[in-house]
Amino acid sequence: NSVSRALMSDSSDVVYRMSPDWREMRYLQGKDFIADTDNPSESWLQRYIHPDDQEMITTAVTIAIANKTVFELEHRVIRVDGSLGWTHSRAIPILDGNGEIVEWFGAAHDVSDRKQSEQTQQLLLNELNHRVKNTLASVHAIAQQTLRTSPDPSAFATGFSGRLQALSRVHTLLTSSNWEGAELHAIVRDQLSIGATGDDRITVIGPPARLNPQASQHMAMILHELGTNSLKYGALSNATGLVSLGWSLRDARLHLDWREKAGPPIKTPLGRGFGTRFIETVAKGEGGTAMMSIEDGGLNWEIVLPLASANASFASSSNSPADRAHPETATQIQLPTISGKTFAIIEDEPLIAFNIASILEQEGARVAGPALSVTDALRLIEVSELDGALLDANLRGDGVGDVAAALIRRNIPFAFVTGYGREALPAKFASARLLTKPFTEQQLLKTAIEIVDQDDSVLRYRASGRE
Repeated sequence: NSVSRALMSDSSDVVYRMSPDWREMRYLQGKDFIADTDNPSESWLQRYIHPDDQEMITTAVTIAIANKTVFELEHRVIRVDGSLGWTHSRAIPILDGNGEIVEWFGAAHDVSDRKQSEQTQQLLLNELNHRVKNTLASVHAIAQQTLRTSPDPSAFATGFSGRLQALSRVHTLLTSSNWEGAELHAIVRDQLSIGATGDDRITVIGPPARLNPQASQHMAMILHELGTNSLKYGALSNATGLVSLGWSLRDARLHLDWREKAGPPIKTPLGRGFGTRFIETVAKGEGGTAMMSIEDGGLNWEIVLPLASANASFASSSNSPADRAHPETATQIQLPTISGKTFAIIEDEPLIAFNIASILEQEGARVAGPALSVTDALRLIEVSELDGALLDANLRGDGVGDVAAALIRRNIPFAFVTGYGREALPAKFASARLLTKPFTEQQLLKTAIEIVDQDDSVLRYRASGRE
């Protein structure tokens, strides 16, 4: 006892003594980290240990007692001030002459700073993983949509390369600001300088405006589509055409006007290619609007975006099913179908939402959304008749537990779509269906089929030879 007391006094660690069965804590010197225990106590587990760690400790103690081996564990503790800390605890059994345990003597070291550092590092790695996968999913979406609208391999290579370079350039801008945002003037200069035939043909007027990282990427892609289309078909495709780009900030919204003059004659009605649909989808995904028109023989775009995307308004759309039959399979199995089914797309990245919608619609499905925030998603679920939903596991930094719960209350089957991985799902839904970004068209369709045909769809899908 004298030796143990000396160790207790000299050590900077928490030291403690436990009864043979650990039912009673006989002594604890907390060293101002956790509260002292001068008198024997049987409530030590509830007093000192975080509720979520109590079962883990009890299990480790049971094993140590049964084997008469050292107890060693890292776990959370309740500190003197009521906050949570982390400790590395180690206790050895004291045996009598017959080899029976008479007491446990232990010491615990405060490892809160290290655990905090590890948790911060893990959060950063998770966020990096999410950003990389989201970027890969965006690139994959660009590739798929460019391929769908390209008449030949050469056109695909040109279109895909240009869009990829536009995304790369805005990433460079954002990196220079530690991903805090980018100035609209800088984005315009960066995107419209590529391929433009001279500064005197493009007039740019607008006040300073700083966009957040996501809005910066979307604006860059919009400007790339406007500039590329003008070079191919519009005012910048001849020697006399002019483009004016101006914007203003009114009512917490960015109002952007793109106007082309003196270009070649415009064919009407106007076609709706990838660029047009992409601009409309991205603006809508940011909670804004995009309208194309012809005035004085020139093409005009009026684009309105909220400066605070968190206040984006709810938007939904419904499209007619497309006629596309599935090929016959060798086994003549009737494939499950999503034709005529309505899916909610709950996704805060418009390009990914656009790609999901395009793939589902070509299979004859209808689409509601996209909803880009928790509020939008809850409203969409409330007002729509849905057969299924594809739910991003994180919307503008907010968790989606309430959205998943709302889908379950309305008996709407769904799958999480995320770049974080299963560990990022709400705890109550950790075993839910999951589609990981980036995904292929086949993976998306397989998941959609499973959502609306949950019984034996997986077996039938595999038997069809489409996976």
